[in-house]
Amino acid sequence: MALYLMLVIFGTSYGSVDDKVRFEVGSSPYNVSDKEWAAKWWQWYVSVPKTHSPNNLDYPNHITNQTCSVFQNSSSPVFFLFSPYVEEKVADRTCIIPKDKAILVPIVSGEMDTGDPTITDTSNKTLIDTATGGNNNAAILTKLDGVTLDFNQDPKYRMLTDFFTINLPAHNIWEEKEKPGSYKGVAEGYYLFLKPLAVGNHTLYYEAGTSEPNPNQYDQTVTYHLIVK
Repeated sequence: MALYLMLVIFGTSYGSVDDKVRFEVGSSPYNVSDKEWAAKWWQWYVSVPKTHSPNNLDYPNHITNQTCSVFQNSSSPVFFLFSPYVEEKVADRTCIIPKDKAILVPIVSGEMDTGDPTITDTSNKTLIDTATGGNNNAAILTKLDGVTLDFNQDPKYRMLTDFFTINLPAHNIWEEKEKPGSYKGVAEGYYLFLKPLAVGNHTLYYEAGTSEPNPNQYDQTVTYHLIVK
């Protein structure tokens, strides 16, 4: 099933500042390509059942006191930020980030996999077209500690993953349609990949959304209060 993550509303101008705090698109942080890291993010994100998800606190029998580190690989050099559902128009999260870890979060991103029973054509082209289509006509603004980053909707910041395997658990985020199991998926979109931040408090802010003729139109603002220690 396709899932689109649109984090934050339209910005009309993007002031360019020194953004050496992030890894460039096409780089290979920690000897792993950024598109592989994006695939790993999706594999992690969809593996978290609603019973543990920070996005589903009202779900029956939810495990309380979940943190941003839910289901994270503690030995990984990269920390994945949990993206709020697009229905949450204004999202605010506080996360404790282990020091010396990079941070990866999708800004506008879509995933499509063969587990979606509503699609009859599961060819590679259809999967890619579906994952990609919802990210068109995007507008993006990102800020770190109040400083605008040179990261926007320019196509050079857009990335398509290779195909990867997702494992959907019981009570998965698409349980209304997709059954638990393993499926082939692909993802595309804009991913912000931050280098490790200094110990202390930081604020990561996003504005993003899509407009016509994209039929999947979203707008959302997201603020992460990051405590690095």
